[in-house]
Amino acid sequence: MNIFNGPLSEVQFDKSLVFEFDKCLPQWLVNIGEKSFYRFPFEYNHHVYDNDERPFFGNMLYSLERGISPNTPPFVTILVEYIQGELFNNIDKNFRSELKRIIVNGQTSINMPAAHMDDDINDDSWTLIYYVNDSNGDTIFYKDKNSDKEIYRVKYKRGKIVLFPSSFVHQALAPSEGWRVSIGMMFKLKTKHNKYLKTATE
Repeated sequence: MNIFNGPLSEVQFDKSLVFEFDKCLPQWLVNIGEKSFYRFPFEYNHHVYDNDERPFFGNMLYSLERGISPNTPPFVTILVEYIQGELFNNIDKNFRSELKRIIVNGQTSINMPAAHMDDDINDDSWTLIYYVNDSNGDTIFYKDKNSDKEIYRVKYKRGKIVLFPSSFVHQALAPSEGWRVSIGMMFKLKTKHNKYLKTATE
């Protein structure tokens, strides 16, 4: 199954390039993060792909073009500072990073966005997901854009962070009940791990 329209990069999934960080934030900060989104003003959106018929609740908090949204909770700024100041050091001591965008996503039990890539052009783009609330709905990965078979799964857990190349095809499963809230960030990341990305033709 080809889940995209148009010519996109054939980057294959590699589980060694998925970094999971559990219990990396103090519990009091995790609690504040969840409370920050109790009454957040979500919008109803689509992914950029023309054939995406599965809209989702979300809101752009930051982009290079538009700057920071006035709806951005202070918790998000603290989270970004931690990520760039400490967390990236755990994967590469000589990294350089630039924040490209921040999106907060909300899902209900009947709401599951399509599988997608966050960036199919730039091989130095990395996606980071922070799981905000006490919910479920794992993040699953596919081998490439032509596959609909799950190849890897990251367990949803409040306060957990997962980092992976933005060219990996992934999908957020719907929660069993209530709301699933996550913060998705994209970074331009100069790291030694970029050279390990492989395309389908290699």
